[in-house]
Amino acid sequence: MLLPHIDITSTFGTTLIGSSIAMMLYGLTTLQTYLYYTNCLEDPRSTKAFVAIIWVLDSLHSAFMVYSVYFYLVLSYFNPASLAVGHWSLNLSIAFNTVISCIVQIFFLIRIHQCLPFYFRPCYPVK
Repeated sequence: MLLPHIDITSTFGTTLIGSSIAMMLYGLTTLQTYLYYTNCLEDPRSTKAFVAIIWVLDSLHSAFMVYSVYFYLVLSYFNPASLAVGHWSLNLSIAFNTVISCIVQIFFLIRIHQCLPFYFRPCYPVK
């Protein structure tokens, strides 16, 4: 008995293109990290540690993303049942992406708070 034909080009093709673009952006992130450490020698250790932590988390995110693409496009090819459940590497990739986004947004929030004049600092949400 033949398996029914499933057209996966629209989903797997975009996954492959998206992951390729993400890896190009990761290369730019690595270049920016290298340039930061070679050019900003006077920055505080906390800022340097922040950049290192974000780069390590982004590296882990990229590794898990590449493995999840490999799992779905190579290891699970012709296995539509594997698409029903998210693979552990995909779940970890999403988790690392969420953690990175939260950390960076908190950093930007702190920077905006530091740049505000003193009389604007006690800003609280109004109900």
